[in-house]
Amino acid sequence: MKKFRKKPVVIEAIRLSETNMQEIVDWTGGGSHPLIATTDSGYFSGMIIRTPEGSMRASTGDWIIKGVKGEFYPCKDDIFRATYDGPLPEDEWLRNDIPPVKIPDDMVIKEKF
Repeated sequence: MKKFRKKPVVIEAIRLSETNMQEIVDWTGGGSHPLIATTDSGYFSGMIIRTPEGSMRASTGDWIIKGVKGEFYPCKDDIFRATYDGPLPEDEWLRNDIPPVKIPDDMVIKEKF
């Protein structure tokens, strides 16, 4: 089997948290039309990102990556850290003592997976 090296490509990425949903919606513009997913009680549970391969779920702590053709993808944190170099944010917002965020109804589109 032959081995291949991934080309060095600079990407843009934002790590999903309970507090930056609007930033991600604004950043992706019309590209992926992310949907905010909630629990049955209306609390944030992640985002649905529409990719060229179909809809994919991004959970808190996952990265939203802008691909080389302007497409958007979610990426798990461990895969992101193993694949990319660069500045990583402080993980302060992942502390367990931060209460859940109630999402306004006008930002929610419920989609079953």
